[in-house]
Amino acid sequence: MVSKTNKSNFAKVKKGISLIRTGHFKTFYQTLIKRIYSSKLSLGLHRDMSTEFPPPKAKIDISIRPLKEQDVSLLLSLDGLNEAETKMVKVQRNLINAGFNNCYVAVTGDDTPCYMQLILSPSENSKIRQYFGMLFPTLLENEALLEGAFMHQTFRGQKVMPDAMHRISQKAREMGADSVITFVTANNIPSLRGCKSCGFSPYVVRKEKWILFRHYISFQAISPEILVDYNTATN
Repeated sequence: MVSKTNKSNFAKVKKGISLIRTGHFKTFYQTLIKRIYSSKLSLGLHRDMSTEFPPPKAKIDISIRPLKEQDVSLLLSLDGLNEAETKMVKVQRNLINAGFNNCYVAVTGDDTPCYMQLILSPSENSKIRQYFGMLFPTLLENEALLEGAFMHQTFRGQKVMPDAMHRISQKAREMGADSVITFVTANNIPSLRGCKSCGFSPYVVRKEKWILFRHYISFQAISPEILVDYNTATN
């Protein structure tokens, strides 16, 4: 009988071989090096939905609605993308295909999708653990997680993300969430600023390490030093 771990390792080997065969050696090499040894710091951000926060405004008019099937081909087209962008789009497609319940898009006045993000609820804790492993804490009752933020490159620079994220957070509130959380890599300053501008503030640190193909994840309280760095970077 083949163990679950061996099946997972076999799948990873097959994926690596596929990347090399299709000419994506750079992606394969970067993934290999990352899993031999790497570390990453992310900030967990929190918004108390009982506290009113002035909504940010995009440079273009947008509205929020649930994702439709036809949005995927528009938002996640592979046309004209480089290798890194193609990888990001494929990750996003996999997330959509995972079957989570609530994905919203920001659309322009003519209903063109420009941004998407998922709302994950406590009822999906087991599915979150199955898909993401230990990347996120177990969601508490009346808590929601925003994940899978993705902006179409055409709309970058229009300040769509904070406006859309604020509106999607309101959707989470309508679903019963008193608290909304999200996670952002600590060196992604534009995203941290965007989250701050729609009411999110840091509450936890997530530390990830890959050591010889083993993935270690821990959550720690925000230290005063990290909070100072965060405030300096986002002001």
